[in-house]
Amino acid sequence: MSSTTARLAFALAALPLLPACRDEPVAAPEAPQVVISNGVASVQGSGFAIEFDDGVSYQSELVVSNTEHRQTQTVNGLAFEVEAGGFRLGGARFDVPDGARVRFAPDGIWVDDERRWDLPK
Repeated sequence: MSSTTARLAFALAALPLLPACRDEPVAAPEAPQVVISNGVASVQGSGFAIEFDDGVSYQSELVVSNTEHRQTQTVNGLAFEVEAGGFRLGGARFDVPDGARVRFAPDGIWVDDERRWDLPK
């Protein structure tokens, strides 16, 4: 018996030992909703709205399959994640009041028309 045939025979013999595959989809957590209107991207979720002005890069990648759910978001290349009560940008946590409007602009991060933070680089 050749080594290829032996490996195939072993693989076939091991099949019953594997758990049964499920065709059920993996439940995906609710992702923030991204809306683009008049060239302005906004994210709705977690009780507040987020907008991105020109000059600020927002990117989102969503991968969903039967076995995986993964969402990656960045702002100006920094990791970005919307959470209950705020967001994380580049590892730092920013708290936002419920119902607020957060605006990312080249000159900083604004909450309800008040400049709160510098935009991390």
